[in-house]
Amino acid sequence: MFRSISALCAVLAALAISLPTVVADSGFGELKGEYVVVSVRRNSFVASTASPLPADEDSPIGKTMEFTADGIIVEGVSCDAWKADSIETPVDFADDPMLSDLRLPPADDPHSAGDKRSARSYRVMCEGEEFTTVYQADNRVLALSWANSTLYLVLERRLHFQQIRKMQLALKSLKFFSGQASGKFDEATANAVRAWYGHRQTDHDAAIPKRPAITENLLDGLKVLH
Repeated sequence: MFRSISALCAVLAALAISLPTVVADSGFGELKGEYVVVSVRRNSFVASTASPLPADEDSPIGKTMEFTADGIIVEGVSCDAWKADSIETPVDFADDPMLSDLRLPPADDPHSAGDKRSARSYRVMCEGEEFTTVYQADNRVLALSWANSTLYLVLERRLHFQQIRKMQLALKSLKFFSGQASGKFDEATANAVRAWYGHRQTDHDAAIPKRPAITENLLDGLKVLH
């Protein structure tokens, strides 16, 4: 998968994460599914001058990672024994303003489907060695520690055609999107999501990422879950 996943294999396998208290052995059941890398973020709490954001040709954005009942399927990584343990939320994920979009609260709307945030974290082991830490924002968005914890990968489940189209129609009705409701997540749609997220988010000190995570609470606020 990653051009650097010789990178991801070498780097993640060598992660120097200070591990929080393990709560329970959960396996991979809560994480199961295929995800796409949609964003790379800096960890605000770790010096990262030695680990700049990857150049376009090395970027993992658009690559896939699959979580199964038995572990992780990712190009360039071979592991015979995976394990995931539920852990207390690491401070990086809980408080980092670079991940504030993953913690977007539910819409203040009587028709809201309710708060979809799960905010669970997992320590992932490969053959007894630390591999990475995963933060589950909700049932469709994950953040993954990367590059000696100096960066995060933000991963999402793929949106279906109808979900994208409903999102485009909602953004159009709110005057954030002027294109056609094509059902294709293009650059204009991404820009509209960013503009709407900037209007919607409540933490005004937090950074607004170039590509906000499309959480279930974001979809709910655009009435895509209705």
